[in-house]
Amino acid sequence: MSSNKVCQLKLVLLGDTAVGKSCLVVRFVRDEFFEYQEPTIGAAFLTQAVALEDNTTVKFEIWDTAGQENFQSIIRTYYRGVACACIVIDVSDKNSFYDASKWLKEYNTLKSPDSIGMPVIIGNKTDLERGYTYEEGEQWANENGCLYWEMSAKNNDNTSGLLYFVGNNIFNQWDGESKAAG
Repeated sequence: MSSNKVCQLKLVLLGDTAVGKSCLVVRFVRDEFFEYQEPTIGAAFLTQAVALEDNTTVKFEIWDTAGQENFQSIIRTYYRGVACACIVIDVSDKNSFYDASKWLKEYNTLKSPDSIGMPVIIGNKTDLERGYTYEEGEQWANENGCLYWEMSAKNNDNTSGLLYFVGNNIFNQWDGESKAAG
């Protein structure tokens, strides 16, 4: 990628109900946190720009999807054209950790061929008592071809670098493909 370039990338947030997907998006876009968020119906869409280290500016189209089972057929349509998926789990809820495999399998089955970035598992709610360790989360992510990131949207801990991390993940994958093809 050349310097001073602007590109638009679609990012989808997946995960169970109440893991904090909407709170993450509000934190990224408005730098705010609301203790109670209405459950997402279908999907919500917001944008946020991030400058990467090579002077590329990425304008992320962030799709916040519903975690409820009855919206799954609608959510599948949002996988088209996604550069990367972020699967959000609640570090205080071991079940959401286990459910990450369901979300990853669905994404890998339904994603577009041009989805280049490695999926990112986001352990949210680090401000709460843990249901699994950081090491367990990172190990599971690595074993399943994903990257791992932990944060707290509520306390704004480790949130500012996530989109930068995701953007570099996507561009590093593109660089790897172009080097392999060249």
